[in-house]
Amino acid sequence: MGDAAAVLKILQATMEPYSTNDILQKCGKDVGKAKLQKSLDSLVMSGEIAVKAFGKLNVYYIKQDNEENDDESNIRLDIGKLEKSYKDLEENLKQKKNQVTTMEKEIRKLSSLPSMEDLIKEKQILNDSVVELTDEVYKLTARPSDDVQVCMTFV
Repeated sequence: MGDAAAVLKILQATMEPYSTNDILQKCGKDVGKAKLQKSLDSLVMSGEIAVKAFGKLNVYYIKQDNEENDDESNIRLDIGKLEKSYKDLEENLKQKKNQVTTMEKEIRKLSSLPSMEDLIKEKQILNDSVVELTDEVYKLTARPSDDVQVCMTFV
């Protein structure tokens, strides 16, 4: 792991990002390109350095502590946003359930009322009853002389 230590030392010394060819030049002829690439890959896998790809070019740099913190804070921020969104959705759901309950009560109340057709039939029955009762009242309150006159007019 001597090559990896040398690569890490180069990156730590300047704290600047380097491409594979830049690091190869800094190491000199002691390290071959294949060994250098293996060392870079192992350092990336161990988390000691990070890599960013720009097309075909890979740039290696020392992983900063705040870089991990930024990721963690972004994740925490995202979690906070998701929790708030979840609470908002939960409150919205609760309101919708209350609205549904209210509407169901209203539907039950309205469905227990008679329909328009039933009301029209009932009105007709009541009107017929009023006519019959009115006729009966006239018959009961009519004077006998009036009955005689009515009968005579028909004869």
